[in-house]
Amino acid sequence: MKNIIIIMVSLTFALIIASCDCRIESQEEDALFNIWVNYDDDFSAPVTLKSSNKFDHYHPGFEIRSDGEFIERKNSGWCGTPPIAYANYSGVWEKISADTLEITVEYWGGIENYKIEILSVDENELLINYVYSHEE
Repeated sequence: MKNIIIIMVSLTFALIIASCDCRIESQEEDALFNIWVNYDDDFSAPVTLKSSNKFDHYHPGFEIRSDGEFIERKNSGWCGTPPIAYANYSGVWEKISADTLEITVEYWGGIENYKIEILSVDENELLINYVYSHEE
């Protein structure tokens, strides 16, 4: 009888720990699937983006969709001097680690590849670092 109680308590404890970890990761991932807008003109790292229900006409941002689609709102041409004209570009994302996404997205000059390191995310704010690797 004592062994059965120990097994039941251990099993219950293990299930509680496992369910908590999954729920936290799921909530963070669900929060990630959103439109994120960068209202800050200072592009130094880390970058803070705000949750939005639509893209802002005058600011860059991106949308991460649960199906792997990535839409980025960025410069529609090579010139970065204000006033900047923005356009939406299609791409894809892939999770390559617990906190890093690999992005492949169009831009006015072709295709761009980079990584996004996720520092924190909740339903209102996303804090990231952009990671670019320049292959010669």
